[in-house]
Amino acid sequence: MPESVDTASNTEEVVLTWNWDASEYHRANSAIFRARRLGIRLRFPLIALAIGISLGLFEVYFRDRSLLVGIIAMLFLSAFAFAGGVIGSRVQGWLGARQFSKKNPPDRRSMKATITPHQYLIDAPNGSVSLTWRAIERAVESQVFFLLYTSPSAGYYIPKRAMDDRSLVNVRRVLKDMVADCHLL
Repeated sequence: MPESVDTASNTEEVVLTWNWDASEYHRANSAIFRARRLGIRLRFPLIALAIGISLGLFEVYFRDRSLLVGIIAMLFLSAFAFAGGVIGSRVQGWLGARQFSKKNPPDRRSMKATITPHQYLIDAPNGSVSLTWRAIERAVESQVFFLLYTSPSAGYYIPKRAMDDRSLVNVRRVLKDMVADCHLL
């Protein structure tokens, strides 16, 4: 159910307002930063795997020459590093959402997006951003929001819960017409 929708059919302008939600923000950012976060998650475990192999070979060659000790050292360090990378990225996202919540009390969490054939304007508690459609590289529609990418690892989201059926159709039409790399459901 949309919180507030104002659709003017003659200008194809869609104005959406919604209250910011930390879990929704985290899900959208996870989707936007998925490629970058995957690189961060894998970089640390691969370095740890190399260290684990080195230490395992060190144990086998210089110590008691037991292959089992080397394999255990390699597996332990690799598993520890991979778990640290996954947990670290989750904690980082949670902390970002928590910081936003502290800076913006519930009465200051109202978001507003204006979508026209000429621009995308978002008003947030921290300020507003106005983008021409040339700045949007890619648009992706998911089950719960639209993701508007300005680079491979940066973008904005619009939750579908802020739209009624008519505004959803208008948003899809504008995105299809204005964004070259557009993936809609």
